Amino acid sequence: MDDFTIQVFQSEIETQCKFVLLAASDLDSLLNTPPHKAFQAEHTTRIWCALQTILVSAANISKLFWGSKAKDEGPREQLRDSIKIDKTSPLHSKRVRNAFEHFDEFIDAMPASMYVGRNIGPPGMIQIGNETPDTRFGQFDPATGDLTFWNRSTSLNAITQEVARILPLIREQLASR
Repeated sequence: MDDFTIQVFQSEIETQCKFVLLAASDLDSLLNTPPHKAFQAEHTTRIWCALQTILVSAANISKLFWGSKAKDEGPREQLRDSIKIDKTSPLHSKRVRNAFEHFDEFIDAMPASMYVGRNIGPPGMIQIGNETPDTRFGQFDPATGDLTFWNRSTSLNAITQEVARILPLIREQLASR
């Protein structure tokens, strides 16, 4: 990969990092500001907007570092090396990202009698009969920072910490060119 292309990738990664951190800040403000009862639904929508922005932007960072296809991973090694990021990064996993990106397929596969969606609270807060559903169409636990879609979970705290770690490295790389 030539220097110009690396710089373009790094610039796009920087932008996506900013989106993650802005959305994380918005999420933190929303979680620490109790909504007025009349605005509860809008408050919940704003929380999910921040969550989705974090997840989609983190997914974009992952795509920039590793590509959408396996063939893209090798040629981007120099880019990953420039920022000191590898497969141990929480940005590498595609499980939750793919679930959110292909949520229409989960709706098609969902049992006709169950929909537990876009909840905020601990996973056990929803009970059907005497059981907690093991599949949820979006569950965010503010106490742990875990976001679950269907039966796939990720730590938004780990993602945001990783983005906060790599953003200065990206900026340093861009400034040196």
